[in-house]
Amino acid sequence: MHIAEDKDLLDATAQRLGINAEALLRRYYGSPEDARLELEEIDRTGRLQASLARLLRLERDVSPTAAAPA
Repeated sequence: MHIAEDKDLLDATAQRLGINAEALLRRYYGSPEDARLELEEIDRTGRLQASLARLLRLERDVSPTAAAPA
């Protein structure tokens, strides 16, 4: 799957983890309010913070077998 935009990256990563985008942002920010503000920013600009985008790309690129315990 080619991820063209940050919002697509967020949605794809959340789906891969079996949660919604807001829950993923709450995990990342540790605060429901910060997660809500970030969702509003994403909706307005279509962009994620660079550090979050990097983390989501890393999560997306981890294969299920690499993530499984040994």
